[in-house]
Amino acid sequence: SLSGAIGVALALVRGACGGDVDGGGDGGAATATFDSGDGADEETPEATVEEEGDDDSGDDSAADAVDACSLVTKDEAEAALGAPVGEGEAGEFPPVYNCRYQTEDFDILDVTVLVFDDDETAELAYEMALEINDYPEIGGLGERAYDSRPIGGVNVLQGRYELSVDVSAGESDEDFDTATGLAARAVDRLP
Repeated sequence: SLSGAIGVALALVRGACGGDVDGGGDGGAATATFDSGDGADEETPEATVEEEGDDDSGDDSAADAVDACSLVTKDEAEAALGAPVGEGEAGEFPPVYNCRYQTEDFDILDVTVLVFDDDETAELAYEMALEINDYPEIGGLGERAYDSRPIGGVNVLQGRYELSVDVSAGESDEDFDTATGLAARAVDRLP
């Protein structure tokens, strides 16, 4: 997926900036809590962060796991795409967490979160993305944000998190505006 590729690229940037990217061992993927949205009337759901358990894996990724499907709800995805969507499909490749909603016509809404070790590392990676890609910054979202078109949608820096929201429904400017609105809600739901 396009956002998955972006996430992997961001993970590589994280490693280049001194972050800890662990791909060995038993995979260490944390289990994200999935919100089905059935009957839930919460206006602002909180992102779920799994606490580090009593396992002996020595993997710290469980403590950083983000439930990307809680950042944009199924109802919000349906409103954004203008059609019913299936349950969000969560993907976990620590430190990258993703959720994808898709319509029967293959319109897609992707939410991706990259978790850095700290705010400083997140800022360095953000600056590197701007410098390498010459993305234009936009105001009013999180601490900082940029337009990552044509590769993606909108990316938002908030503390040690970089959130990406991408809507692919066939109308570039309208899709970007929709992604921006969703990102404004989603950033407030980050842990």
